[in-house]
Order: sequence, then C-alpha cells, then structure tokens
Amino acid sequence: MDILDFAEHSSKKPLSTGFKRPIARHQRGTALLVLLLIALTVTSAVLVTAVKNRSTNANGANSGSVLKIARQALIGYALGSADLTAPNPPGYLPCPDTTGDGTADAPCGNQDESAIGRFPWKTLGVSPLRGESGECLWYAVSGRYKENPTGSLFADADGQFVIFESHLQRLNGVNNSDKAIAVVFAPGATLGNQNRSVTSASKTECGSQRASDGVSQSNNYLEPLSGINNASGSYSGTAPIGGNFVSIPSISDSAFIRSAPYPETGPLNFNDVMAWISPKDFESVYRQMQTFVGQHVRQCLGSYAATNGGKYPWSAILDSSGPPDYSDDSGERFGRIASDLSNTAAAGLDNFWPLDPIQPSVTCFNWTWWGDWQEQIFYAVNKNSAPAGTSGGSLVVDSASTTVAVIVGGRKTIGQTRNSQAEKAVINNYLELGNIPGNGGGLIPPGDEGFESINPGNNPFNDYVCSAIRCPRSLIIIWSLETSPETGAGLFRLATKVSNPSILEITPLMTMYVAQSVVLDNMTKQPGFSLIEMAIVLVVVGLLIGGMLTPLSAQMERSRRSETSQTLNNAMDAIYGYAFNNGRLPCPDDPLNSGDGIEDRPGATCSVLSVNLPWVTLGTSRNDAWGQNISYRVTGSFADIIDGTLCGTATAGVYFELCSVGDIQIQDGSPVGNPVAANIPAVIISQGKNWAISTSTDEAENTDANTTFVSKQYTSVVGAEFDDLIVWIAPTILKSRMVSAGKLP
Repeated sequence: MDILDFAEHSSKKPLSTGFKRPIARHQRGTALLVLLLIALTVTSAVLVTAVKNRSTNANGANSGSVLKIARQALIGYALGSADLTAPNPPGYLPCPDTTGDGTADAPCGNQDESAIGRFPWKTLGVSPLRGESGECLWYAVSGRYKENPTGSLFADADGQFVIFESHLQRLNGVNNSDKAIAVVFAPGATLGNQNRSVTSASKTECGSQRASDGVSQSNNYLEPLSGINNASGSYSGTAPIGGNFVSIPSISDSAFIRSAPYPETGPLNFNDVMAWISPKDFESVYRQMQTFVGQHVRQCLGSYAATNGGKYPWSAILDSSGPPDYSDDSGERFGRIASDLSNTAAAGLDNFWPLDPIQPSVTCFNWTWWGDWQEQIFYAVNKNSAPAGTSGGSLVVDSASTTVAVIVGGRKTIGQTRNSQAEKAVINNYLELGNIPGNGGGLIPPGDEGFESINPGNNPFNDYVCSAIRCPRSLIIIWSLETSPETGAGLFRLATKVSNPSILEITPLMTMYVAQSVVLDNMTKQPGFSLIEMAIVLVVVGLLIGGMLTPLSAQMERSRRSETSQTLNNAMDAIYGYAFNNGRLPCPDDPLNSGDGIEDRPGATCSVLSVNLPWVTLGTSRNDAWGQNISYRVTGSFADIIDGTLCGTATAGVYFELCSVGDIQIQDGSPVGNPVAANIPAVIISQGKNWAISTSTDEAENTDANTTFVSKQYTSVVGAEFDDLIVWIAPTILKSRMVSAGKLP
C-alpha cells in the first residue's frame, strides 16, 4: 500500500451503526497523525538520499577515465625533455611511490628488476588520482623502463607484464614484444580480510610512512583471481598459461589479470580495475628516443667531417659470419657506425671520433647508452664525401642531395627478427621500405642511394632519417589515445558522463511534494486534529527538522563542492582541447578590460597572466557553484604567440616545446609548505564558499596573483580555514596529448 492508497483507505468512513461513536474522531486523528509522520519521514529520507546521491555521483570519478589520465601522465613523463644535453635518451618511467606521499621513491630495487607500489602522482605533476572507490591508484613498472637504477633501455626493450582475462586468455598478445611496459590499478572497496589501517602520525595523502601499516601493503588493495595475484604479479595456478610468472621485484616476467567484479552474484572477492601501457602506446616515446639518438649521431658525423676536409669515415658492413663487427670496411659507404677507424685512417683521415658537440665532455659514440643502440644505427655517405673515391650515384634524403644520411631503426615491426647473428646481418630486419639499399643486399655501392624520412605508404614504417643539415621534426601518428582498447574512450568527455546539477535533478522530489499535497487535500475532508495531537505533531516535526537541518546543509555544501570540482575539470579538459587547436594555452580574461569571458591577448603576449578563466573562449561555465568567477593563472611562455620557448627547436604552429617549463608551483601550505606539483603551465581555482570572509594565509596565497598556489584538504578551523578547489594542467599530460595529436614531435 503506497502513500496515496494509505490516505484513501484511512479516509473512509466507518460502517453506519445508527449512532456515532465518540472515539472514531480520535481514531481518525491518530491515523492522520501516523500518516503525517510517515509522509514527513519518507519525504525527508528521499530528500537527504537524493542530495547525498547527487554528491556521491559527482565525486565518484570513473575509474577507466582516471586510469587513462594516469597512462597519459606516464607517457608524458617518458617523453622527457627535448634537451639533448641529458645524459640518456628519454623513455624512462618513474619508480613507484612506497609511502603514499605522491613522490617516486628511488632507487626501486636492483637494475632491470620490476617494481610495484603507489602511483607517483606528485612526481608526475598531477593531483592525487582516485578510482570510483575513492582509493588512490597503484602502479607497476618493468625493470628496463624504470628510471632508477637506469636499465638497458632502447627501442627493442621488452616489457615484463603479461595481462590475462578471467579465463586465462592473454589480452596483450603472445609475443615478447607485446608485453606491457607498465600497469596502473584502481582498487575497489575493501574485500574479505583486507586491512587498510593507518597509524595517524604516519598518515600521508594516499598511504603511510610506515611500511607495516595496512595501507602500505598491496595485498590489502589488489586481489588474486584464477591463480594470478595482482598484488604481486605471480601465478600459482596449475593450468599452463604459457610462461612462468613470478612475484615482483624480478628480472623475469609477471602476470596480472583483468576482469569484471567477480563473482557476478554473492559476496565479491575481486574488484580491481586496471589499464596498461603497451609498446604500441609507447610509440611516440620510441620516436622521441630515436630523435635524441639521431641528433647526436648527425652532430658527431658533422663534427668529424668539419675537421677532415668534409670527409666521413667508411662504414662497418653487415656481416653474417659473426656478431655485428664495428670495424670500418674500406670502400663501403653504407653500414653501421664503426668504432675502429683503421681503414679510414689509412686513407689519411683521423682514426678517432671527436668530442660530442652537444655534450662536449663525452667523446662521440662513447655515451653510456650507445651500446644499447649501436646495432640499430646506420649511415650512408655520398661518394664525393667518402675517404676515397668510389662508384655509385648521388645520395639523397627525401629527394634532396646530401653528403651523409643517418638512419635510426625503430622497434621491430611485423616480420622483423633480430635474434641470431644471421638475422642481425639482414638490413630488412632493421629498416623499412624505401630505406633498404636492395640492389646490393645492404651495400652502397651498388645499392639504391635514396632514403626517405616520411611514411612511403601504408606499410609499417618507423625509421628516423636525418640528412647532413637536418633531422625531421614531424611525427607519424601510429596510435590514438582516443581508441586505445585497454581503457576505452571518453577521457575528454567526462562532463557528459556526470550530469551537471540542475533543478531537473530534484524533479522526483517535486513529484513527491505533489503526491503529499494530494494526501493532505484528502485529509482536510476529515475532522481536524485536537490541540493535543497538533502539539505532538509540532514537537515531532521540530525534532525531525532540528536533527536534519545540519546534515542536510552539510550534504548540500558537499554537493556544491562536487559540482564545482566537475566544473573545474570541464575547464581543464577544454584547455587541453584549446591547446590542440591553437598550439598554446589561452590567456586569462581581464575584468578590468571588458570581463567578457574572451581571452585578453592584444598582441603576441597576454595582457595579464592571472585573473579570470576565459569561459567564452573555452565554452565552459563562468562561475562556480557559489556564483563566483573561476580564476585562472597561466605561464606566459605557454600562452604567448612567440614561436619557441628558448629551448629545443621550434615546432611550426606550436608555441611551446617538450622542454618548456611552467613557472607555477603548487604546495600544501603558505608561506612555507611541502611541494605538491612543480613547473606547472596553468592552474584553475575556485575560491569556495568563504571567498569573501576568510582570513587564512593559505587561501590568501591563491588570490595574490603570484606563481605559488596552495592545494590541501578542506578545513573549517577558524583562522586556518581552507575550502578552495584547485586543478592544474599537468605538463606530462599536456605534452603527452600534444604528441599523440601530432602537434609536438
């Protein structure tokens, strides 16, 4: 019986007996009193639940989207700096965080050993990322790809992680070259005997400084399924699954499992959500690694020629009789870089390599990383620039004549194998169509002397080719983060997945109110309440309202904060989109100019760097949930229309580079606080509810128009209150997305 049925039933008159019983009036009054109390209680419960659900839905981030952001941040970090003076090529990933403070804890194990721990959000320049359960992310990294201690990393380096589904079928291919490089987990709610306790004195944002606390143990967050344990990467089952998978840390392979919450019915015993970085996802990083190597090789060859009358050394030919031989071969103008220049010296040229023009403290081809790459580097010399005259034609790169060409082979493509000595002597196992001197089986002369730096068709192509005067800056797009199968699409559409709070969200409550008015209308047809009954109702209603107003107000405030958080995230996504389309970040909107929501950039530079979000330019909301303007600060070099930012080589149509550094710092207090994120390009701020009355120095830091901002947990302590909400453009994610979109090399 619902409320309307109950009202109709309780309003019916008793059967006539020929006289009226005085007690009937009191029975009807009692029934009406009960009805009113039930209606009030139900309405109140629905109201509180609706507000609570609204807040919860806005807070509950989609784990798949959060994991996608984590992957992008890791790829952006691996892209590294375009500063060629770095001691190693880019490509390394940070160590995991062991304490939950967001900082990568290095070193993490021994060289080439895998590692597992918390996701190092602070090191990556992002805010603490949490899945739907509200728990911070976990992270595993392959040994060769971890930053400290540095392993043997080059384009052919394999990951160490094999991903399975619940029926123990592989999800990331059957070849070693398919193994995952890194894995990110979003843990679910606590299951079974998991213990996520923490010592209050040791608590950090996502964990504890004490290794013995429950929050520091991966098995209290990640579960086993079908014999595979996500907490360690080990396999203890009996079914053959194509390998021996051991616990992390290890130089051997480990296994992880991805499944829907299991079982489908009854108590759960598995609720991990995961995503991984595959070699295909890392293609842009491999390209940047090739760029680093190719630039160094080209500069060194040019330096040698500059001191030897424009002449280059003989190359080391490909020889199947033994391991790659790096002694120069007289008369050979195509092959690998030679370490022994004896035959070149016999022609009257230097028998040694010069210092690296980029890193003058290191001799060319004596870099610590050279041994990992040497096998994949080839070069060709024009016949007029060789130590002595030879036959042949004119050397060209992209149809333009050149004295020398440098070709950096990429990661193995389909059909290429580089294991045996014989395979390492076949040029087709390293270079692609258009860059193989086919007529001479990899020799010049008599082979083809034309090389190409761009994709010559639909065939697999990942060669990186430099001429004597330049190396390419363009990027061949091979993959798209928007279609990566591990996490699905929708990262840039978070706003479409979480409804913006509006009056429509309380429509069910309004319908409830209408239903109650019908009930009350039916009630008015009956005799009224007595004074005693009215007094009882008023007392009960007073108690209910008094007990509900405070929590309801708190729920509404949490709802506003959730709404504002989503508004800020929408603005952040819009800024990323603006960067893709314009090659820079937007300038702020200056209210002293017009305050029209359009960025203020009267010339090449922004008129101001810190005022309001340019909401019209971005197509986003102007205000937060309290009706106040959203603030925005940007680093000038990321928003100005000045090609290049004093580092690297300028990319056409983009006004910052991979080596560009933001000037904004985020910390957890003011004037002295711990760093939260550094070198940030831009930040977006809501001043919260108490924007006009706060005396907190932490909140004042977010309004003084300098480059330091505070991000910390909410507190209402008088004099130290903090309710600001702040998000920022992480440099790792910005650069990763710009590379994936083909805007940066």
